[in-house]
Amino acid sequence: MTYEEYQDKLKEIDKKANKEKDAIHIQYADYNNPYKIGDIIEDYYQIIKIESINYHMSSNALRCKYKGVRLTKKLKPFKNGASSTMYQVNVAKKHS
Repeated sequence: MTYEEYQDKLKEIDKKANKEKDAIHIQYADYNNPYKIGDIIEDYYQIIKIESINYHMSSNALRCKYKGVRLTKKLKPFKNGASSTMYQVNVAKKHS
């Protein structure tokens, strides 16, 4: 085995391991996500209606990141149609 073959095999192993890690991260984030598309959630300064859910790496685990239209306190969309992002760790409550 040449040095190049050795390096290629190590890269292949790392690539496979990283794919498996990513799958576990996503599985964990999905399992611990109490919100779904259409839910109205609030953090310390805004309210949004969830339109999409993505992921971001928090301090030690993958967490959900919600994007949606911003709502007023009366739960009506702002006239300018602004959208915003909210991180799972910042959600204070869910509106019914």
